[in-house]
Amino acid sequence: MATVYSAEDLKHGRRVAVKIVDPAVSMALGPERFLREIRVSASLQHPNILPLFDSGEAGDLLYYVMPLVEGTSLRERIKKEGQLSLDDALRTTEQVAAALDYAHSHGVVHRDIKPENILIDGDRAVVADFGIAKTLDAAAESLTVTGVVVGTPTYMSPEQSTGERVVDGRSDIYSLACVLFELLAGEPPFTGASAQAVIAKRFAGPVPSVRVLRRGVPMAVDRAITRALAQAPADRFATAGEFARALRANGKAAFGRTALPLGAAIVAGVIVAGGIGAGIWKMRRPDRTATRDSVAVSLAIRGNAQLDRRNSEGVRRSFQLYQQAIARDSDYTDGWAGLARVLWFANNWRYPIPGLAPDSVIPLMVRASDRAVELDSNSVPALVAKSLVLRAVDPTNLVPRFAIVERVVKLDSTSVDGWFQFGSLWQDSLELRRAIAAYRHAVTVRPTHANSLAFIGFVYCWLGQPDSALVWADSAVKVDPSNVLARQAVGFAHRGRGEWDATRPAYEAAVRLGNGPEQLFGFAGLAELAWRRNDRRAADRILKQAVAHADTLTPTVHGAAYLAWGFAQTGQPERALRLLERYEPRADKHFQLHLQREPMLDALRKLPRFQALLVHPAR
Repeated sequence: MATVYSAEDLKHGRRVAVKIVDPAVSMALGPERFLREIRVSASLQHPNILPLFDSGEAGDLLYYVMPLVEGTSLRERIKKEGQLSLDDALRTTEQVAAALDYAHSHGVVHRDIKPENILIDGDRAVVADFGIAKTLDAAAESLTVTGVVVGTPTYMSPEQSTGERVVDGRSDIYSLACVLFELLAGEPPFTGASAQAVIAKRFAGPVPSVRVLRRGVPMAVDRAITRALAQAPADRFATAGEFARALRANGKAAFGRTALPLGAAIVAGVIVAGGIGAGIWKMRRPDRTATRDSVAVSLAIRGNAQLDRRNSEGVRRSFQLYQQAIARDSDYTDGWAGLARVLWFANNWRYPIPGLAPDSVIPLMVRASDRAVELDSNSVPALVAKSLVLRAVDPTNLVPRFAIVERVVKLDSTSVDGWFQFGSLWQDSLELRRAIAAYRHAVTVRPTHANSLAFIGFVYCWLGQPDSALVWADSAVKVDPSNVLARQAVGFAHRGRGEWDATRPAYEAAVRLGNGPEQLFGFAGLAELAWRRNDRRAADRILKQAVAHADTLTPTVHGAAYLAWGFAQTGQPERALRLLERYEPRADKHFQLHLQREPMLDALRKLPRFQALLVHPAR
């Protein structure tokens, strides 16, 4: 949120720290509002709060000045020591809690408690960066309204991560509990390859026990941390001081029964063992599986049909239909499962949903999935949705998803979605023959399932058998001419057969029928065709169109793979490699599938930087 500079205060002859506020935050606040709010922070006088010397505006930059602490930050101490002693960890937490208690009593919420903002001066912990804290009176004007989110995902409370307009001191208590967990365990309670993965895990699973990582932690401390990390603010401690006192409590008397966070895996019917996964399942509750509201059923069926289109418009319409189904019956399992699935597609393909902020998609997706499994833990649609959610939470681990999908096909051997998910899992495991078998099973159940037909075409291409691929891809187009995936598969197969002229209609159809990210396949293919006929100007023009439809700084898995194809096949290996290197997490199984099997990337395959991207799979 700010860049720190060491400076000399010439007027008073002292060393100071000058913080220049991030330009985005400066724009969101404006100088008048910034100075108004910084004035409140300047009034905070507490031994564990770093005081504010000065603030102001210089050109377009906003700044504030604080003492230069000669010690170190808590982050630097964690890097050096890993785990702190119990006494040091508790003493630091108690001092930070005292600072927060004082600030909260004066109407100031920090919103970004993390090791970097806790300075260690001898035996004293000092909380810094109250400079852009929000007063409770101004909380309704949250910075998140403008798209600027104050906070750090690893330590951010659930309500803050979903962009709640109003947060209070209990959000800081949650962040402080994350810090204490890290001081004791050597790592935060929720980790992930990306900010989205961290946020998703916070909603998808129960609060981990610090004693799993460090057995010597007293039960009282473990219970206090668990309560402070409750998903609902009402289930946490009311004040930071109460949290600090609970850490020193003897026995269990200080703790009431703490409700499990909404979305905890036990509530969802899954007990987590060694990660997010399927272990022990509740008994079926058929009374909540279906609904007696025939209109709700019709809405969900229509939502399923729209979602099968796998494009932006289908996602938008299906989201509305599932919402309407749930509005008619809030206990309708299939409605919640459908909502989770459509949110997964929106997140995976970066499809916008009107009225829904992008940062809210994953938390809402997890909640919808948990609600579906809570209503009926043996519901096939709910379990299929859960499998997709786990892919968003951790795309590097297929084990828990295999467990769920195996259960799906045991519950219903005719589940097309179950077999389709099996195919997806096997292909991401690079077990391509098994993937074909699973997709063919789905087609046996429903011969008109265009997505399975298309993926059989893709997998045969990855196996280097374009003749077989074309048979299945053509079948997918015949079943559903508007299916973008089917058109892509046809283009892929013709390319593998060296039938370059035949690829053009498929690429053009992918661009015409697609919307946004799914058009990248077609653009990349058309750029390659232009390059092959020595029309470099046309190739460049097409790739510019492609880039306009993609996020090249934080690309999606398909955005990275397909744009890299376009660059690699038009003599731009540096741009292709740079794009692939930006994708995170690198160990994403589906990303690795594209890297290791995509013939469009063959031009890069022998380059050392490309080889460095490969992660050898292990199921």
